[in-house]
Amino acid sequence: MTKIIRHIILFTLLLLTSCDKTVLEYPENGGYDPTLVHTNLTFTVDPAIEPYTSTKVDPNTEEHDVRWIIELFRNEIEGEPIERRILTCDPATDLNHTISASFTLHAAQYHVVAWADYVNDGSTDDKYYQIDDLSSIRILEDEDYLGDEEHKDTYIVNEELDLGGYRDSWNETVEGTLTLERPMAKIEFITTDIEKMLNQLKTKRSKSGGAVSENLLADNPDLSSIQVTVSYAGFLPSGFNAYTNKPNDARTGVSFDCSMTPLSDKEARLGSDYIFVNGSESAVTVNLSIRDDKGNVLNEVSGINVPIVRGKLTTIRDEFLTKSYTPGIGIDTDFEGEINIVIPD
Repeated sequence: MTKIIRHIILFTLLLLTSCDKTVLEYPENGGYDPTLVHTNLTFTVDPAIEPYTSTKVDPNTEEHDVRWIIELFRNEIEGEPIERRILTCDPATDLNHTISASFTLHAAQYHVVAWADYVNDGSTDDKYYQIDDLSSIRILEDEDYLGDEEHKDTYIVNEELDLGGYRDSWNETVEGTLTLERPMAKIEFITTDIEKMLNQLKTKRSKSGGAVSENLLADNPDLSSIQVTVSYAGFLPSGFNAYTNKPNDARTGVSFDCSMTPLSDKEARLGSDYIFVNGSESAVTVNLSIRDDKGNVLNEVSGINVPIVRGKLTTIRDEFLTKSYTPGIGIDTDFEGEINIVIPD
């Protein structure tokens, strides 16, 4: 059974106060201000909240860094942040990505907004998302759109930081941990009819001599040569505002191409994607076009209504290579567990 990831915000501020009661005088002539609070924040992603084993092993892990964009606002989120940091770290092998940042702040109220995504190793430049600031996070333009890519995964946190209790304290240090959650859902299409398709192709060739790739007629066909086009019918959320924790734009005509990935003798993954979710759950409509390495159409499926839930994986499993399909699937809105859908006949 496919394991699903559900990231729940864990935000624990451990306020460590000093027992040293030494009396200090305020600085003169712009000297050191002992009333400033030294704030050490650790930002972390914890996939152990809901374990997930990917069906796709990405060989390019070492080609990526985790990029962290951290913004601090005094009081409410408005205007320019008082602090903005862009940091990177190597991806953790267990996916528990963690980074720390230190700030020197006045004893006041703050908002901390942080975003984490993947970029090229050694770079902080945009890769999967275009980011002007954390209110304007956008997927790539249509011609550059990337799907079926494990490193499209993202995480955010938007939390208050209350240092007001330190107004009468000097030389304080505060330690805090903020855990980021996914603002996206993941969808995945699994086909269960590889053997059936190969047998049908051999029958088709013997009876009618129809156009069939020689590769798929071989004893050990290269199934990764099968090409899949995933296209979204209607609007796809294309922008996200981390300040409001909501999508803020949508686009039509989005699609991507990928190769089928065999999982067993009977099953293969046709494609997957990460999608911003408006609220806790929503839906997208997907069309699939499946072709062999010569461009011959193996099957086309349209109008698949895919429910998506923030922080969860929706797996749609069916005989996509061979079956004629009547669109329209749904999900119980009270569903609390794993979303693993088999399309009914």
